[in-house]
Amino acid sequence: MDEVSGDGSAELLDDGSIEIEFAYHNGDEAVLKAKLDTSSTARSGHLGYVLELRHAVLYESSMQFRELKNLLAEAAKDRLFVGLVVVALVLAYAAEIGSPTFNTDAFHDIQLYGNKAQWYIYGRYAAEALSAATWAVYPPSLVLMVGVGLLAVTVSILTGIWGITRPVDRAVAVIVVAVFPFFFETFSYWEIRHVVPLAIAIAAAGILVRPAVGFPLLVLAACFYQSGVYFAAVAVLIWAGVEALNNRPCVRLLVEKALMVGAALLLWRIGVAVVGWLYPSYAPHLEIFSRPTGSAAELCFSLKQHAAAMLSFFSEGVFLFPLRAKLVAVAGILLVAIGGWRLVRRSEISPGRYAFAMTMIVLMPAAAHGANLILYPPYASLVERVLFSYAAVFLGIFVLALYANRGWLRGTVVGLFAFAALTFVWQANIWHQYMALKNLADIDVANKIADRLKSDSAYRPWIPLVMVGTMKPTKYLAYRSFDLRQRKIGNTIFYSAYEYDWSKSRMLMAFMTFANANTAQQKHGEQIAATMPVWPVSGSAIVKDGLMVVRLK
Repeated sequence: MDEVSGDGSAELLDDGSIEIEFAYHNGDEAVLKAKLDTSSTARSGHLGYVLELRHAVLYESSMQFRELKNLLAEAAKDRLFVGLVVVALVLAYAAEIGSPTFNTDAFHDIQLYGNKAQWYIYGRYAAEALSAATWAVYPPSLVLMVGVGLLAVTVSILTGIWGITRPVDRAVAVIVVAVFPFFFETFSYWEIRHVVPLAIAIAAAGILVRPAVGFPLLVLAACFYQSGVYFAAVAVLIWAGVEALNNRPCVRLLVEKALMVGAALLLWRIGVAVVGWLYPSYAPHLEIFSRPTGSAAELCFSLKQHAAAMLSFFSEGVFLFPLRAKLVAVAGILLVAIGGWRLVRRSEISPGRYAFAMTMIVLMPAAAHGANLILYPPYASLVERVLFSYAAVFLGIFVLALYANRGWLRGTVVGLFAFAALTFVWQANIWHQYMALKNLADIDVANKIADRLKSDSAYRPWIPLVMVGTMKPTKYLAYRSFDLRQRKIGNTIFYSAYEYDWSKSRMLMAFMTFANANTAQQKHGEQIAATMPVWPVSGSAIVKDGLMVVRLK
């Protein structure tokens, strides 16, 4: 037995037990919890307290709120950890908080819906209620800060439960998630900036507390944003892998929490189906993201597309997530495999536990896709704002690589993922620059179109608008210099608002008021536009026959 040294403290808890914390000289931590043993053996004169050794934090399946609070309090006391996280988040988000960017959905929703909830939107009932309650109250910058803060707090608690307490290790884990590139698209949507982090925080709490409390929390998280529950599903796999590498019970934990997550999703899906049945007009909207595959051919096609997307996550570099950062995840998987096998060779863990941990790694991407694997069409969910649960996959690879390695290999793991975290911080600033240029360019076009229409003597507010065609103003818009090539997992903030029929009029809402054209008006406007030149030539935006007509193409 090796000799160790260090210091510690003791505390009498409310339940009458004694908790003794040790901080060893090598940086490891442990907790001795002594509680009264009322067994006959104890009453006959034997030791009245039974000491239970825990690694850093109690790992019982039912965590108490008090314990979660203590975990967060301990993390907040670590100045190095807090300092690293704060500096990274400021470097990543200072520009965005100072000058918020957001998707054109904001213009559309403000004018057409105001603070009215859209209850048919993909089963996000709690998100719609929160949006209606807080509409036009909180500025985008505050919402973004709250969202990033929630992500940081959530990961701080999770890492504490998993026993990652070294300041640098823990800071890397928090930064990787809070600045994960898949969140950039989500944070560009004004209304859901607070919804996605909130969904993750609620779902994470759901797997940490007792099932009686956790199950309703998971259902609530699904009603905010379903993918928050998939984030929690990946977190369950991470937790089980950590327990396996620490020679602690892992199968029961995995089964219990996986069943709870699955049951919560099933209940949410039943609720969506009931809403579709009660309100048939909602059904087409609900099925966009929640229609199960209807045949073996559809199922095979969906699974094939999702499998290709999983592979692309590790192999295809994209605008906001370069290949060099993705290769860090690949290296992390290799280090889990190598480090875990070395543990087996040294008899620190059994081959079965090694295989279990590797299985958790393999299952993480599938858990990140969740029920989307069996939904149709698959393309509806193969976008970053739906698959932000991959942040948990990246986190899980880092956590298991830490536990599987010792010495310099562990330091290599921290170095690699610190490099990825710095890359994410850099990409956050590139994302902001891109969005700022895109919005400025699109707004400038909208301003000029509005000025042209208002200068027409026949113009008056609230007459129908007909915009014919779409355009790709490559030469005009400076943001086109960015590499915008799409991959298997797409991103919907990349393009000009004028490139799609559903968004081409949204920027105009910021400069003028108009009505949506009905079918007859749209057809008549297209007939008028047939003889008009293409924007920005004079005569490409006119008012005629009670219609505002703009020809883009």
